[in-house]
Amino acid sequence: MFLNPFPHLLTYALFMPTILRITAAIFLFFMAQYFFRNQKTLCEKTVPVVGQPRVWMVWLWSGAMSLVGLALFAGFETQWAALIATAALLKQVLLPEKYAAFRPFPRSTNLLLLIICASLLVSGAGLAAL
Repeated sequence: MFLNPFPHLLTYALFMPTILRITAAIFLFFMAQYFFRNQKTLCEKTVPVVGQPRVWMVWLWSGAMSLVGLALFAGFETQWAALIATAALLKQVLLPEKYAAFRPFPRSTNLLLLIICASLLVSGAGLAAL
């Protein structure tokens, strides 16, 4: 028989997707806040496809991250929100160092959030979701 070294953690197995999606939502809110507060700095930089981003583009990105974070926090359409967050975080992970101003968190944090959002694609919302 297999003995679990942490048997008390199995009690929270049903709540684990809920904890993960709330954690991802908090980080997405922080990401949206970073883009909102640093919009002047970001508009001065140059990016490959767009060139110099306009203020409305930064607002749009900040608003999108806020809406995805809100959907994850509430558990509303969690898998769609996790898919959008996974795509956004994949972009953050693959972004070259010369565009570090567009990356609010270190690459390792973005990779961890990417894995959390990818696991939410599989597991769903968990308990306490809308």
